[in-house]
Amino acid sequence: MSARRTFLFGGVLWVAFTLFFSFPSLGLADFSATQSLVKNIRVGHSPEYVRVVFDLEQQADYAHQRLANPDRATITIQDVVLGPEAQQAIVSTDIPHPMSIYSWKGDRVRVDLDLAVMGTFRILSLDKPYRLVIDLYDVSTQRAHGASKSGTSPKVLTEEQRRAEGDIRTIVIDPGHGGKDPGATVKKAKLEEKDLVLDIALRLRLIMENRSDATIYMTRETDVFVELEDRVALANEKKADLFISIHANAHSNSKVEGLEVYTFGVAEDERALAVAARENGISLEEIGDINEIAQLNSDLLMRRKVENSIDLAWLTREAMAKQLGAKYNLADLGVKTAPFYVLRHTAAPMAGILAEVAYLTNSKDRKRLASSKFRQQVAESIFVGISEYIPAYNKSQYVVSGE
Repeated sequence: MSARRTFLFGGVLWVAFTLFFSFPSLGLADFSATQSLVKNIRVGHSPEYVRVVFDLEQQADYAHQRLANPDRATITIQDVVLGPEAQQAIVSTDIPHPMSIYSWKGDRVRVDLDLAVMGTFRILSLDKPYRLVIDLYDVSTQRAHGASKSGTSPKVLTEEQRRAEGDIRTIVIDPGHGGKDPGATVKKAKLEEKDLVLDIALRLRLIMENRSDATIYMTRETDVFVELEDRVALANEKKADLFISIHANAHSNSKVEGLEVYTFGVAEDERALAVAARENGISLEEIGDINEIAQLNSDLLMRRKVENSIDLAWLTREAMAKQLGAKYNLADLGVKTAPFYVLRHTAAPMAGILAEVAYLTNSKDRKRLASSKFRQQVAESIFVGISEYIPAYNKSQYVVSGE
């Protein structure tokens, strides 16, 4: 090969290499290990909209605006770059045709929406884990339900798998303990956890029956002992959409106070592990063994259950903290994970939370729990959390492409 031909061939390769790694829809030229990442991009389909989820490494600000000629909207995610999985998703995932995703100005990710083929859109900024969700409404039928760059149709779930996609229809309320199992007890004050949480649960049921269309079941309605297995069996038999377990907390340190809401997962600290051991009715050693093997299945329904439970937990905690914190100065201990039996064994995609409403072992919390007015407010605040969860998420059960 002559020197001139070698030079020309090398030049062509260099141009091709440069174009490939700077092509804006891939954003490969902008990757930097020192910047916050868009970790992945997932696409889902429901009868009403197409959902695109940006999984973020940390919370990120965004801005959006509408532009003309052509009619489009732009959404700019600030101070992020596309990670390797997100880059691959743009190439291989069925990104809906009204949307273009690319790296912009080196430290931002930009989303262009073609408004000529869609009606409107909604943006949700979510945390735990951090996500930016864009819902595309009234996308043209061809593009919304299967047309893609690859020409393939989205994978669909069976009716059984999709049962959580419609309205929340069935809720199981689980008052902890009961009968021979009193739960946390303060003998001097003549207070037992089983009685307090049953009262809260009955109040919550009455509120739900009066203010929602859901069918409500109770794992117990009186002071009877119900095995954990039977509580789970009831929820699974009724094919519940939500499982709400209510408890009062306890601690060897009487200064510990406040509310906390749990979802199933590996305990983050010793105190969370101790709470799970007590509510499961087993030793710390036994709960430790369970904690070590608390590996969630990676199937779609289980991931949906986990995500739904996290969303429900945070909305419920927020409602409880806002209402009870303002009126009773109740400390907010946040959302935590621990290997609770009743949360582990309820069937996916049922969302489940366990609310520890206050500490019986703390004098201030104990005084609050003894008040029927406080227990009514607890029930009201849990209802608010559920009510905020339903419209925001009960139709967000989507099919993740490529799975």
